[in-house]
Amino acid sequence: MNDSLIRSVPCSLNAPLLNADRRLLAGLINRLHHSQDLAVGSEAITDILGELTAYAFETLSREEQVLAAIGVAMSTRHAREHLRFQEYIANHCLQAALGVNATKELLHFLIAWWHDHILGTDLADIRTHGPNLGLSPP
Repeated sequence: MNDSLIRSVPCSLNAPLLNADRRLLAGLINRLHHSQDLAVGSEAITDILGELTAYAFETLSREEQVLAAIGVAMSTRHAREHLRFQEYIANHCLQAALGVNATKELLHFLIAWWHDHILGTDLADIRTHGPNLGLSPP
């Protein structure tokens, strides 16, 4: 039985970085799922938190730049969702540094983000702007 939570990248884009970014996030969610019962200070959780921090602040910024470069104007809502994600990850990492183990809550947040943002907001922007840019939803 495959117990991965996220099995595929939700859309095929002509912007390869966006596909790679979605695969990265899917991998992080699946790794967290497999590690959720470990202590907050474990190497596995620490590594995942570090990678989520990079995703939140580097990858989402790059996504915004790539979308702008291909002519997709992000909505205010879309930008607010990115900010909310960044704030949540930063807050969670602070809690973890203080020894608070909220790994399962983080996993729930990431799964909700996948469904609401990746499969919702991102795909809505692709459906709105995609046909003119050669982007295609699943």
